[in-house]
Amino acid sequence: MTKKCILERALKEGDWARLKPAIKYHYDLTEEGCMVYCKGIIHEVRHNIIVRPLLWLFRPLNALVPFNGKDVGCSVTHSATENSLVYKRVFDRPGGKGRVLFDSYLRIHNGELVEFITGGLGMRLNPQVTPTGSLRLESLGYVLYLGVFSIYIPSFLVPFGHAVITEDEVNPTTISMTYESQHPLLGQTMGYNGTFKVNKAKLA
Repeated sequence: MTKKCILERALKEGDWARLKPAIKYHYDLTEEGCMVYCKGIIHEVRHNIIVRPLLWLFRPLNALVPFNGKDVGCSVTHSATENSLVYKRVFDRPGGKGRVLFDSYLRIHNGELVEFITGGLGMRLNPQVTPTGSLRLESLGYVLYLGVFSIYIPSFLVPFGHAVITEDEVNPTTISMTYESQHPLLGQTMGYNGTFKVNKAKLA
């Protein structure tokens, strides 16, 4: 049987084949000892003024980028285990004020695709392939994973609300990514968009 990457396993039958090549290249880590390294620019990071004071509460969880800015340098490496993708993100703060680290891992949990951060908090995601072959990840709420117990949390109970992440191809080795979150009471809470060059390498 051909080995499938975690995204292919989470998509509906036949959807992986419809994805654009750059997106497949980004997620396909089925080759033994392979690592993906992305280097790029976040063109803009913005937060709702009401939500902004809450960002530092999430900082111990390495949950979000706790600043607004434009043309923010960003690098992302991810490697695969049998059931997850492990992400390590590094954001350069505007004005040369240091760097922010953000680690997470994407895995299939109870049959769903979930991106977990430190502390066991995860965003449940519904992966879809658009008619044009881009990737759309829509949040289905959140889950707090406590060992064998899982507590499901609706989007409206989390300050950032409902999220949609889209990924598209710029060329066969370059992707664009957009994140937008909306809360029913707070409106648009957060957004960013960026462009990344995708490279693969063997782990040492």
